[in-house]
Amino acid sequence: LAVSETLGGWRSLFYVYGGLGVIWSVFWFIFVRDSPQSSHFMSEAEKRFLSMHSVPKTPVKISDIPWKSILSCGPVWSTVIMHGCNCYGFFMLLSDLPKFLVEL
Repeated sequence: LAVSETLGGWRSLFYVYGGLGVIWSVFWFIFVRDSPQSSHFMSEAEKRFLSMHSVPKTPVKISDIPWKSILSCGPVWSTVIMHGCNCYGFFMLLSDLPKFLVEL
């Protein structure tokens, strides 16, 4: 598809993936709901069963999150530092690789 000039060439790939995204969105908006009670494709017996056997949602308060123990945890800081170094190395490689390949 990308090398075929009769089917639109490489630009046609954007149309294909865009069309698939639109089709996916249509199916998503038809079939997916926020809760079983708002679904059009479930019977009332199924909705009652799910409401009787599901765990009720409890909102999480910001004060319930143990921020002090998270921010004083060594593995968290090592992950943050590792991610920062990885991003720095990746973007240095990404920005300098074309210049390096031209000079090669």
